[in-house]
Amino acid sequence: MLHNITYDTYPMVIHCPGKLNPDSWQSLLDIFFQRAKRNFGPVKDATIITWNNGEKGLFERSLDHIGVPYIVLGKNVKNWKNPIKIELTNRALHDIKTKFVIGIDSHDAIICKDPNEIISTFTFSFPKVKMLFNCGPVHHPPVNRSFFKFQERIGLGHDFRHLNSGAWAGETEFCKMFFESCINSRQFDENPMNGWWDLSDQMYIKSTFPQYHPKVQLDYTSEIFQILPNINVIAMKKMFL
Repeated sequence: MLHNITYDTYPMVIHCPGKLNPDSWQSLLDIFFQRAKRNFGPVKDATIITWNNGEKGLFERSLDHIGVPYIVLGKNVKNWKNPIKIELTNRALHDIKTKFVIGIDSHDAIICKDPNEIISTFTFSFPKVKMLFNCGPVHHPPVNRSFFKFQERIGLGHDFRHLNSGAWAGETEFCKMFFESCINSRQFDENPMNGWWDLSDQMYIKSTFPQYHPKVQLDYTSEIFQILPNINVIAMKKMFL
């Protein structure tokens, strides 16, 4: 469905956070949902999770369209703030029995292929990696210089080199350890009173990421995940076929 011509890859998860040219994003969604429904069934040895306390999101609808089961975390949360995702995920991982887990945001992403390909690509293309995150061109939240410098250094040479926590996959046992560390990560920030800690789950994940690198990596070449930047339609056509 999507070809990243920079790296000659065909990503399976398309993630569009923030604001994109609506026609570009909508055209991709139209292509996906106009396809005939499928019934792939459960992913072999993997559990798919998302986070949502409201109406069924785009990601859930995409999985319904291809017949893949998933778990929604946070259904009963009334006052939603994104850092809640950290605690919800930490608790859920202790109940997940599959070897792998895939976590994708509810409202701005879709899986456009059989999710079994995510696990096969993860194990084949990233044999020494325990957890893989989506990445994009922007450091967000725009705070903490040390997080920014670390991502710039290890991702040198790639246009997309900043962690985005809206899409990831990993080995369940390792992810348990990672998210347990995320819970306490605020104490390691140079400015723990920064207001972003109360607004963004990425603050917790980005502060933990350096401790676990290189076992935690970013998908720089879009083998699995493709984030859509805020670019115009002409640039989109140059980047994707």
